Amino acid sequence: IQAQTTGLMGSPYYMAPEQWADEEPDATSDIYSLGVILFQMLTGDVPFKGSSIPAIMKKHVSDPPPTFADVGEVINPQLEAAIRRSLAKDRKDRPQNVDEFVDELKQAVNSTSSLDAANIPGMKTQTYPRPDATSPLQILTIPPQSQVFINDKAVGNSQPDGWLLLDGIQSGKHHIRVRHEGFHDYESEFETDGSKKEVVAELKRDKDAIPKPMGQTMPAMDHSAYDTPQNLSGGQGTQAIPQQTGDQQQYVQTGAQSLQMSVPPQRSAFASPLVLGLLGVLGLVFIAAAAFGGAYMAGLFDTKPGQDPPASPQASPVASPGGEEVVKNELVMIPGGKFIMGRDEDGVKGPTCAHEVEVKPFWMDKYEVTNAEYYEFVKETGYKTPTHWVTAGKPAAGEENLPVVRVSQVDVEEFAEWRSKRDNREYRLPTEQEWEYAARNGEDANIYPWKDESVADRAIVDQTTAKPVGSKPKGANKWGVQDLIGNVWEWTGTEINKYPCFEGDFNKPDRKEFVIRGGGFVSKLRGDNAVNSVTRLWVESTRKDGFLGFRLVTSKK
Repeated sequence: IQAQTTGLMGSPYYMAPEQWADEEPDATSDIYSLGVILFQMLTGDVPFKGSSIPAIMKKHVSDPPPTFADVGEVINPQLEAAIRRSLAKDRKDRPQNVDEFVDELKQAVNSTSSLDAANIPGMKTQTYPRPDATSPLQILTIPPQSQVFINDKAVGNSQPDGWLLLDGIQSGKHHIRVRHEGFHDYESEFETDGSKKEVVAELKRDKDAIPKPMGQTMPAMDHSAYDTPQNLSGGQGTQAIPQQTGDQQQYVQTGAQSLQMSVPPQRSAFASPLVLGLLGVLGLVFIAAAAFGGAYMAGLFDTKPGQDPPASPQASPVASPGGEEVVKNELVMIPGGKFIMGRDEDGVKGPTCAHEVEVKPFWMDKYEVTNAEYYEFVKETGYKTPTHWVTAGKPAAGEENLPVVRVSQVDVEEFAEWRSKRDNREYRLPTEQEWEYAARNGEDANIYPWKDESVADRAIVDQTTAKPVGSKPKGANKWGVQDLIGNVWEWTGTEINKYPCFEGDFNKPDRKEFVIRGGGFVSKLRGDNAVNSVTRLWVESTRKDGFLGFRLVTSKK
């Protein structure tokens, strides 16, 4: 017998119009919720938001969802139509079962044909060129996450790796403009003839271009506007169009990779993040089909798409003297010693040249600080929450064990002070030397925490979202510290400066910036832009970034 209850059931952002009218939900209600999730995955935000539950309800019941163009995204029109049909107000206008919805999504993913949108509820009629009269366009922007305009119309933002992939560019002559705060606009003309076209747009700083020392630096990823879940469309970012971007940073690359900046390999349309992400969604839809009937009663849609279930190791509750449970990270003892920091490549002493460093013993967090532990701090002190915590001032359900992001050094210092009082020991950010010592297994000087081979399953890399900490236990260093490579970049307490062994020119920023280490979930272990335990990147201490988290250390346990 189904339990009868009163009051709001489900998450307001995902509830179908009939649920607000207290009608019995069915499979089409779940399809509506899936449409919201797909919209969120492709734009970085839900279609209906409001300052109160009644405001959200009104939009679900009466307002048409925004078009993807309204939020600055450009996607396959047939895919947009399929998603918008799932968001129809009248349940009779939606796909009637999950098989029908899956079939529509499959056809949309594999289609580049034109679409008459006149019969799609709430869809603006648009005219799209025929496939045989259009060209695919691949744009690489330097720096990444720049705004791109074609013929003075915004077409999206480049991804964190610098690429923006567009289909359906009408054959003929076009004008491109690329804009990024702190840089001069890039403008150029190009012509398409139906074949694939590439444009590389390298912007110069406002204060003239700063030369790259010895050809050994390359632009770093600008992650300032990235949220979770990650946008899977061409205009990638965690908000549909990033609203703030920073100056170009220097990303010093060493190891077995080339020291010259190079263009990433071309990507086929089939292998684009959009297609791969949607194929993954289709698989999840099949798995979830059997449970759709009771999804809302079970609170299924309180978990954001693209997130793994909470991991357990770092967030295990610990009973406090008062009987309450608190979330505590584990500490791992790292014995001190001397090691060779940095690395020479083919005998060349570049900016990250090898030199001997000595560190004293210290204790390091086994895992990156999670949303769950940071929430303990916020709850107790009333400190401001990260901007992506939009659910009652706390992390979204299912994201408790993701690493906390969008925290500046000031935020980290406040957290460290709170945790120091809680545990009666002094916590701080690791120095750059301590971090690399841990990541390279001390005097072993390995290039990765798991030794010297770039094994893909040892780190959370080449992904579309962060994962719960501790998801790759085989990637731990020899003392058991996990996720030193991948998942999120990590703050250190060291201001950027050149290594003492480097005698060349070093473009130190004219403002105070700090080293971050380890790479993030979109990083790669192989190729020209690969990361390892020697990779350095630096940003301002005020940086709040969807790719940047932290872990703490203490000199005395």
